[in-house]
Amino acid sequence: AYFALSLFQLGNGCTPALPLNTLLNVRVRSRIDGVDQGGVETGWGPACRIKVVVPPCSTTQLTTTAAPMISCGATVNLHTSSLYANAVAGACKYQFEFVRHDNGAFLRNLGSTTKQLKLSTWGSTMRPVCGVAYDVRVHVSFDCVTYCPFGATCQVTFTNCPSQQPRSVESNEESDQVSIWPNPNSADQLFIAIDDLGEEISTASIDIMDVFGKRVMGETVPVDGSTLNTVLDLKNGLSDGLYVVNITATDKSGQGGERVFTQRLVISR
Repeated sequence: AYFALSLFQLGNGCTPALPLNTLLNVRVRSRIDGVDQGGVETGWGPACRIKVVVPPCSTTQLTTTAAPMISCGATVNLHTSSLYANAVAGACKYQFEFVRHDNGAFLRNLGSTTKQLKLSTWGSTMRPVCGVAYDVRVHVSFDCVTYCPFGATCQVTFTNCPSQQPRSVESNEESDQVSIWPNPNSADQLFIAIDDLGEEISTASIDIMDVFGKRVMGETVPVDGSTLNTVLDLKNGLSDGLYVVNITATDKSGQGGERVFTQRLVISR
């Protein structure tokens, strides 16, 4: 690619994306009289070495000021409203986590490429209930695959919800497509497999919730083709009892296209 200016921003025009944390040789040449005038290219200059690094991790949360709106503690319309997080410079994706503690474990993740999450992207999966407070946390990614830690928790209440109740763990229509084993598990290794996710799926977030809806373990893994096949190291970190494994598969566009899968997990030593 050719640029009329002598300044080239690494965030623009790089396809495929530059590898991170790797020394790269960079050389520059110019074109005299421009591309359209049949100009002549000069020779390449000497090589220099650069390394593109990910910025240090930053935390964020829902906004607490009126710029553009107060989202922390807000009551919002599920169809027309948006939630906003504090902006993080250099972040390529924001993930919003919704947790509800009453009426069983509930976890829903929604992604956005900006600090704004349009609630219209919620879709028909695990719909929320009006008048009930949901705990909402946000974390960001600088490579659109791995995420920094979550920031502070805020509560959000919905209005204009669909009349039907949210799908529970037992009624999730896609749960039968998930295989997790061994189950019961001795808190050692958990094997997870999902077939036929579709070529558009690129990553999957795996979250383990206890019966009170608290997230006790989580990991984001890449999806190879249309199949998720991974091993989650539980590191003997879970007490005996019942848990919910929530898997959110996200598409390559990062525009909120997601599929959610849930399964029960029993830890028994």
